[in-house]
Amino acid sequence: MLIIRTFFVFCFLSGSASALTLSEALEFSLSNMESLKIADHQIEQQEFVKKKARGALLPTINGVGSYTKIDPPRAAGNNPFLLTRQYSWAMRLTQPLLRGGSIAALGVADEQRNLALLQRETTIQNLSRTVIQAYAQYSLSFRDQQILNESLKINQTRFNEMKRRYQVGKIRKGEFLEADAQLDRSKVAFENASKQLQVSKKNLEFYIGREISSEPPMISLGTPSLVKAEQLKRSEILVAEKEQEIAKKMIEIQKGDHYPRLDLITNYYFDRTGILSTSNWDIGLQVSVPLFQGGVVYSSVKEAQEKWMASKLNENLKKRQVENENKILESQISQNLSQLDYAKQVLKKSQSAFEATKTDDKFGLISQLEVLQSLNNYVQAQRELSLLEHETFVLLKTHQLYAGEKI
Repeated sequence: MLIIRTFFVFCFLSGSASALTLSEALEFSLSNMESLKIADHQIEQQEFVKKKARGALLPTINGVGSYTKIDPPRAAGNNPFLLTRQYSWAMRLTQPLLRGGSIAALGVADEQRNLALLQRETTIQNLSRTVIQAYAQYSLSFRDQQILNESLKINQTRFNEMKRRYQVGKIRKGEFLEADAQLDRSKVAFENASKQLQVSKKNLEFYIGREISSEPPMISLGTPSLVKAEQLKRSEILVAEKEQEIAKKMIEIQKGDHYPRLDLITNYYFDRTGILSTSNWDIGLQVSVPLFQGGVVYSSVKEAQEKWMASKLNENLKKRQVENENKILESQISQNLSQLDYAKQVLKKSQSAFEATKTDDKFGLISQLEVLQSLNNYVQAQRELSLLEHETFVLLKTHQLYAGEKI
């Protein structure tokens, strides 16, 4: 039977104007964390990679020169046309006309930039999910400390009362010792909760890049708007798809080394010796045909093909993983929302039972150990409900994040 779903969002019951909201925590983390800044620099890197790939298709201009001194052959005698000192210097323009794989390389460079953009989105999703968990843990730790602090006060009051009764012989020694041990356990639990609160606070401060001076907010009820698991957007899938596309194009790039190269070359001479000394320029075509390269190109092509096959498998695996994670997320939300009403009923009954035991205790109808046990049940019910509420909050906010909704 489907129970009415409830949704928990953080709000400030204390009325502090400076209290940190989840939206603010996310905003601070996105502007502070190095992981996102690294992703931005990687995008910039791909811009220059793209420019390099484009530059391979454009002409290059170089200054070239040569100087040669020749040992005069004996048979030449005093031939005036034999120059034993030859030199030239010129400006050379080379325009690639046919370079196998160069067009594909430009396409890959563009796709790699798109991949960097998608990876940035994945970084944002992962960071946001981590901040949501850290934020919820901080609030949970604070609430847990409040519960245990109240429990400690009650235990201290009970212990003082039992000590008075024990001194006048109204309770057994075993009951008094158990109350003493219960008080010590409450102190230890409260100290542990206080330590956990400091740890969770420092953890959240690490992600938002600033100190938190306000108390964490409490949980308030709301109404969720859930979409189906298959409608959740996960950037990991888009990254895997893009990696597979790039790996496929890399095969064409490697195959390009099998093809001949054709360049247009023109020189403008500033000075040179010989019978062409009065000729200022020349232009021509240069072709290079690969005949044997020791199997290097063949191996490179095969390597690229294997990487492509691996990327296809990785894409399929990532899609199945994300599909499974989304279904688990949807199932956990449904289960938690169903359990919340039950946990509230348990808490209400535990509280009523504790109040009843205190009344019975006044009339001497029950033992002190029964009162302590009832108190423990009440405290445990509060902590279990608080934990369930915060777990549900994290699940719903994660669902909201994957659905592309504003948090």
